Amino acid sequence: MTTMQATTVNVLKDMLCENTGQALCDSGGEPKYDADGKYVGSTNGYGRRYDINSTRDFDAEDEASLDIDAGGCCVTLSTYHWLLSKIDYHADMDANLQECLDADPDESWYEGVERFCGEHDATGLYGNGDPIRVNTYNHESALDQTLLYTYLELDSIPYVILQIHGGCDVRGGYTRPRLFSVVDSDGASFFCDQNNTIICSNDHEHMWSTDDNYHYYFQGACGKNCGTQLENYDREDIELSTVQAVTDELIQSKLSSEQKLYFVQGGAAYCPLCGGKLFAAS
Repeated sequence: MTTMQATTVNVLKDMLCENTGQALCDSGGEPKYDADGKYVGSTNGYGRRYDINSTRDFDAEDEASLDIDAGGCCVTLSTYHWLLSKIDYHADMDANLQECLDADPDESWYEGVERFCGEHDATGLYGNGDPIRVNTYNHESALDQTLLYTYLELDSIPYVILQIHGGCDVRGGYTRPRLFSVVDSDGASFFCDQNNTIICSNDHEHMWSTDDNYHYYFQGACGKNCGTQLENYDREDIELSTVQAVTDELIQSKLSSEQKLYFVQGGAAYCPLCGGKLFAAS
């Protein structure tokens, strides 16, 4: 891990655990802690992400998780891992941003970010127009947390001024803005938080990818002769109460009679083409 990556790791973890406060009317409830001071849940509410995150081991978690049931196919991407692959913390530029945010105590962070962009003649994507303000809550996103960010380019170099939602209700509870450079020189990749792939462990040619987190296209292609989209397969729950264990022989036997997307409720799902276990990737 490079020094830059290590710094990015630390900043992202700090943001994910940053106390974003409690609004009077939010539905986070009152946090509960065990004898060691660890957060164990909330009473009369749903909890706040910064409390929930305080007990997570981000590095040990999977980059993506897959949930397939009778209702459909769902992939969730780790916000931490996804951001780590997309951005690098830019200490010098962030210091300039923080100075700008602190210059006027009566100014909101939103106004401070706008002023920073104006003072630096920032542009939008590919040098066109104004910087772009995005809240991922407002579109289909595979991330496990909501992001609020401003995308900007300075001399054709892409950056994001990032806030992470750490509260309960999405209307408030965002972290202090921090500035990062975008790893990919094509900054458009940062907008693709709905893209992901479902892959078969037996044969990586058996894969389905999506650019909207809903339609999973076989080998990434759509059209009449491009294979069946994963969500279009009939799905069947293998009830563990009726079998001792899900074996390769059981899956192959089921596939020989009917090609379906077989799954265990809350557990594994199996490739409808060959029976290999399916897993998710960003």
